[in-house]
Amino acid sequence: MKLKTILLPLSIFGSEYESDDYFGFDFYEIPDNDIVNLEELASGTSIEFMSRGFHSGDSNQLDQTLIDSLVGFQDDLTSLARRRNEEAVELGLTDTFTDENGFDTSTMLPEMLRFYLNEYSFDMIPSMTKVKRMLQSGCWCQILNFMKGQGAPSSGFDKFCEDWQRCKGCVANDGCQDHDIYRTNSGKAHASHFPYKVNWSKKTKRFTCKNIGQECARNSCMCDEKLAYALSQAEDMFNPAHSEEMGFEPLGTCKWNKSLMRLQKTEKFCCGKYPNRLTHPVFWFGQERCCVNNEVTKNC
Repeated sequence: MKLKTILLPLSIFGSEYESDDYFGFDFYEIPDNDIVNLEELASGTSIEFMSRGFHSGDSNQLDQTLIDSLVGFQDDLTSLARRRNEEAVELGLTDTFTDENGFDTSTMLPEMLRFYLNEYSFDMIPSMTKVKRMLQSGCWCQILNFMKGQGAPSSGFDKFCEDWQRCKGCVANDGCQDHDIYRTNSGKAHASHFPYKVNWSKKTKRFTCKNIGQECARNSCMCDEKLAYALSQAEDMFNPAHSEEMGFEPLGTCKWNKSLMRLQKTEKFCCGKYPNRLTHPVFWFGQERCCVNNEVTKNC
């Protein structure tokens, strides 16, 4: 484990220190860790928070603007959890909408996308407006409407969402039978059984799925994070005319042609490693396929 000496102000150790001088100290050594725990960051107990604004020699050190953004992201989730639990109590529900393991796809995917858009986009359109448009668009990105995709993707942007649905299909196929993002209950979206939390990677500058010991939740998280980042980077590819807000109707527009319909009805297998693990039809235009060493092949 790599250790380093950092510089911190005396004032962080308590009000009894009146000096604002900085000093180096070897007895307070910290591991050169890539992962930032967002819950600790938001609570002010992480080393990234305590050393904000002070150069430690770490090329991956978080700047103040990013720290503020990450704290805001975590605070928003904490506030949402509080509101949902209060509503559950008022309604007399025994089950709450969140638990100690975090939130499911319906919350985390839009929140991660909103964060990435705030980081990488510089226009004047509010990020929540963009998220709503993007995740209610095309043939495969009707995610906030909990609609299963069909037909050819309406654009390259839409193709990212098709791959996400194929990734989620593998979560269900890989022993997570309760995972179904399309279930409804009296017309309302049913919550996923696999909530998760995220941290931040200083090296990749992306969210990373927190290891909570549940493979189903972690795999679901990796599918979501990949899509959120991909859509934020492909913002220029997004066509607002394909959004529900602009009158796009997927049920009347997105249809399978006969060849694709036959392929969709065939048995499927999963191949690859998460978040790149996707479903594939076993038979592709008459050729049988399988997965060998995480690659699709005809040599079965």
